Amino acid sequence: AEDMEEMLSPDSKVAAYRMLQESLNNVIKHASATSVKVELRRQDTKALLFISDDGCGFEGGTERPSQEGAGHGLRAMKERCALLGGTLDVISAAGEGTLVRVEVPLSKNG
Repeated sequence: AEDMEEMLSPDSKVAAYRMLQESLNNVIKHASATSVKVELRRQDTKALLFISDDGCGFEGGTERPSQEGAGHGLRAMKERCALLGGTLDVISAAGEGTLVRVEVPLSKNG
C-alpha cells in the first residue's frame, strides 16, 4: 500500500486531521449514530477523505437552521479545504446519515 503520509504536504496533513476531528466531533454531538466509517485513499493527483455515519442526518446541506450557531464548524472546514485548493462536500438528509467528502491535491512529490 502507498504511504499517504508521504504524499500529503504538511499543511494538507494538518488540515485533513482537523477536518476529520471536526467531522467526528459533529457525529458525536449531533448524529446519534451507531457507526462511523473513515476512508482515506488516493485518486490520481488527489487525496480523498470520506467520513460517513449512520446517524439522524439533517436537511439543508451544510446548515442546521434548527440549532443556534450550528454550521460554523462545517463552514470552517470548507474554508480550510479551499485554502489548500481542495473541496469539501456534505451529503445528508434527515434520517439518512451524513457523508463528508474531502478532496485535496497531493504534494508535487506524491
